[in-house]
Amino acid sequence: MRDRFKLFSCCIPVKGYLRSTLYDLQRKNYLFIPNSLFDILTNHTGKTFDEVLQLVDDDEREQVEKYLTYLLGKEFIFLCAKEDLECFPPLTPSWESSAEIDSVIIDINENSNYNYAIIANDISRLRSKVIQLRIFSIKGKQEIAGMINVFSKTDTKSLEVIFPNKEGVSVEFIKEIIDKNSRVTSLFIIDSPNKELSDYKQATVRYTADKITSESSCGIISKAYFDCHLNTYCESQNFNTCLNKKIAIDVNGIIKNCPSCAQSFGNIRNTPIRVAMEHPDFKKLWGISKDQIDVCKDCEFRHMCTDCRAYIKDPENIYSQPAKCTYNPYIAKWEDEEGYVSVEECGTYSREKGFIVDDKKVEALNMALWGA
Repeated sequence: MRDRFKLFSCCIPVKGYLRSTLYDLQRKNYLFIPNSLFDILTNHTGKTFDEVLQLVDDDEREQVEKYLTYLLGKEFIFLCAKEDLECFPPLTPSWESSAEIDSVIIDINENSNYNYAIIANDISRLRSKVIQLRIFSIKGKQEIAGMINVFSKTDTKSLEVIFPNKEGVSVEFIKEIIDKNSRVTSLFIIDSPNKELSDYKQATVRYTADKITSESSCGIISKAYFDCHLNTYCESQNFNTCLNKKIAIDVNGIIKNCPSCAQSFGNIRNTPIRVAMEHPDFKKLWGISKDQIDVCKDCEFRHMCTDCRAYIKDPENIYSQPAKCTYNPYIAKWEDEEGYVSVEECGTYSREKGFIVDDKKVEALNMALWGA
């Protein structure tokens, strides 16, 4: 008899301080659930609905039954026979990559004067999956086209390009770039009004009125950058979702983990990338996962979110919260939402112990906000 519930292996609950999130890694979306339901889904999978309902208080049974019925209807859970439970093992969240470097960031402005062809040749040997070319300022559209052409000759799978809206950067110009460079998968035109073209062939094309003039625009934590995806979830278990297997070259040719990071590993003009990678500190940030980072480890979004180790609240603490994060997981509020208070108002920072939550204060805040 099919009366035992199980989560689909791609549907994974992640517990936060105030609430939990049910990740659907196949459909790439998520659902908020109360922490009490998280406990049921993780501790009582394989039971019947009736068995679960006997475990909860009388005044909670109707609500729990509604939740389970909803999850069944939306295909987050399914029913199977008791003897078949072992036929549906959970997801094994392992992550590995055959590439030495998965992503490369190259920053360029009008003062950058290193040899792009040499860099492209050096990068090709790494077999990176993604190259992101960030052109902050440049003379004109032909120079932009020339740079894209150089880096599209590498063996990367994806070339993402950010560049300013210079005179002559028309829809026709963008189409020409994509037509001539099959590795271009994303074009992001900054300091630009909206245009008609949004996607063309293999590439996504986006416009923004924002003026991005330097690496200081990095590190923003936003819902817009969430990635509820199997690869991100698995990588985030043991690695940093921003810096793992990443290398960057800033506008001056300095090799770093990220252009915004302070530590450098040589200059591309006289230091081959492989030599820079042999520095004992080069990989030290790769293994800092969200479960280790202050505040992030209490957040229900932590395994779909990016990170930043360059801009952090306490530069002396490698596990400090990203400074540009505007979400407070202790009250489940973003900065632009009514009732928001900062994380700092929910506890204290300690150099030795990290962030310490003031549970009584948070309880009072949530009582005022949510009535519970």
